[in-house]
Amino acid sequence: MCIRDRSRRFLVYPLLSWIACWAAAFWLARYHADLFAGRAPDFTILGLHPSFAWTVLGYWIGGVLTLTVGFVVLRDDWLTEQEWAEFKRKVAPADESGGEP
Repeated sequence: MCIRDRSRRFLVYPLLSWIACWAAAFWLARYHADLFAGRAPDFTILGLHPSFAWTVLGYWIGGVLTLTVGFVVLRDDWLTEQEWAEFKRKVAPADESGGEP
């Protein structure tokens, strides 16, 4: 697979899905901020104000999960078996000498 194909796959996933997750999180945060403006909310999400909870869940946790799933799904695009074998071949002499150059 060439670099161009890799770039396109990474554009579609995880970047576009991450952007969608952020957009949904911030839309929900704005909705709940407006809904409970000037008063305490009727409920909390994980003990947080709903507007802040959506920010944490979507921006932080959603981003980490999206990138983790993207790494697992596209792991061969991150580092192919051929590239990994080449790396191991290059570091083998240093490994055999105990890290000495």
